[in-house]
Amino acid sequence: MCRFLLVKSKNLVKPKLLLEQFADMAQASRAPDGDRQGDGWGYASRVESGKWKVYKDLKPVWECRELFETFPATEFFAV
Repeated sequence: MCRFLLVKSKNLVKPKLLLEQFADMAQASRAPDGDRQGDGWGYASRVESGKWKVYKDLKPVWECRELFETFPATEFFAV
């Protein structure tokens, strides 16, 4: 069961807090069969040039919390 977080704002948003909340939710939730669904995750944000910055990891999102601070403020991102 995939989980998604999409954020679009008129103002710049620092994604750290939302990513932490998303990671907490993902860690606590289970698929109907009890599986943790920790198959990996990805993050994409639009940067100033209009291009996309993409990060992918095979570890579960809740094991990558130290990275959340490295993602810059943006008006649009998806997890």
